[in-house]
Amino acid sequence: MDNWNKKEKQLITDKIDAALAWQKHTGFPTWVGAWMPSNYNDSNDYPINEQVKFAKYMSKQLNKAGIPFAVNSDTKFYNRETNKWIEEIQPVFKSIFTN
Repeated sequence: MDNWNKKEKQLITDKIDAALAWQKHTGFPTWVGAWMPSNYNDSNDYPINEQVKFAKYMSKQLNKAGIPFAVNSDTKFYNRETNKWIEEIQPVFKSIFTN
């Protein structure tokens, strides 16, 4: 594991820890409204293998912490016009939902 991955993982862990501390302090449950395994709003410029690494870690940590989440956007995984899964993104989808 290189330093970049360690730093990125620590950022995720720190944010989850802060959310859990806030939840404990306030008594209000926390959740993640939407996160993306790639830069979907702009150019989706992260390779699939990097999206898989990020998505697997993010979803595993959120599940471990008991924090519900939504992934943005479902249209990156499923084509509503053809009613078919988008094959090239399936490794990312599976990394999120098979933790």
